Amino acid sequence: MNFNKLRINEENTIRKVSLALIFLIIILLFHTNVVVGLKLSNFESYENYKVELILFYSDTCPHCHEELRFLDKLEQKYSESVRFIKYRVEDGGKVIEIWRDMCKLHGIERYFGSVPLTFIRMVGEDKGDYILGFDNENNTGRRIEEILQDYLRKSEMNLNTTINQTTLPFFMDISKYSLPIASIILGFIDGFNVCSLGALVIIISLVIGLKSRKHILLLGGMYILTTSIVYALLMFFWYNLFEFLGNYISKLEILVGIIGIIGAFYFFKEFYRFKKYGPSCEAQFGNKLLGKFSKKFSEMQKKGIGLALLAFSVFIFSLIITIVEFPCSAAVPLFYVSVLATKELRFIYEFFLMVIYIFFYMLDEIIIFLIAVFTLKIRFTSPKVTMWMYLFAGIILLVWGVSYLL
Repeated sequence: MNFNKLRINEENTIRKVSLALIFLIIILLFHTNVVVGLKLSNFESYENYKVELILFYSDTCPHCHEELRFLDKLEQKYSESVRFIKYRVEDGGKVIEIWRDMCKLHGIERYFGSVPLTFIRMVGEDKGDYILGFDNENNTGRRIEEILQDYLRKSEMNLNTTINQTTLPFFMDISKYSLPIASIILGFIDGFNVCSLGALVIIISLVIGLKSRKHILLLGGMYILTTSIVYALLMFFWYNLFEFLGNYISKLEILVGIIGIIGAFYFFKEFYRFKKYGPSCEAQFGNKLLGKFSKKFSEMQKKGIGLALLAFSVFIFSLIITIVEFPCSAAVPLFYVSVLATKELRFIYEFFLMVIYIFFYMLDEIIIFLIAVFTLKIRFTSPKVTMWMYLFAGIILLVWGVSYLL
């Protein structure tokens, strides 16, 4: 058997898979009609409606019946532009859940249980205005219609001043409904972190000589699991910090844009360094930690230390190295969580997006790990792929950063 030929074929296969993944990301990035089936609220949105009015009422409430009669008149007047949604609280079940969620979303949990409660918002948005109670058409009724008219004017202004998004490449805007795609792209880019990849390769290299899939599965799996959890916790910390800053910064988007541009120049600088010297981790403390861990781990293996203790040492190492080397790729996750902080999303949706991001962040390491488990060999992406991915990351962050500033 020609082992050199076999090795070349394996390397070509890895290279083709890497290029195919990058090509898929580029297609998603520049596709002009990306459709995401997830909705951020419990209500459907229809293209012909510009505004939604949502009423929660009770059969036993006389003020509710007054408002219902008034809304019947409004519905005839604004039938083509306003969608009227009426929920009878006696129906219970899903209605109660939606009612509670709407109150929580608007920060008025104290009003949950009170009717009539009216919400008015733009179609496609989660939050809007709310009105508790109804006295008559001339007072509360007039206020409801004024809010409707105000939203309709805003809708017309947006229509006249905004370029039609379907004629633009996807990368010109990170909207609420494109966030899953943005999570895939940014997570995949962030995954090409030479520091984190280097740590995984060292761990697998230290145990691969034992020719034990069980050891590789346990120790490599421990590293991947710990890294995923710690990285997610770091992202949630920064996300909460940006949400906190959003209470004091009127235009958080400006900060998001600045982070994107700074991150872009960092990746451009790293691309130039990689092109000149080759991909390498610049974190000196992290490199020293890798060296010390390798030496200590080898000594523990020679002494016949049990597998449980080896796994624990990998856990501690993974915990420390992920925190220490977070700054190596901080630009991408910081930009990502700052974008999420501007969207006012529900927690379950934020969590879902974070899971997508972390999965694609770990994807290349998972592939390396699985190859090692099944072949007892280490195979990873060509350094050139990593180098060009950094240039790609710089371009993405620059475009999105500038778009947030503008």
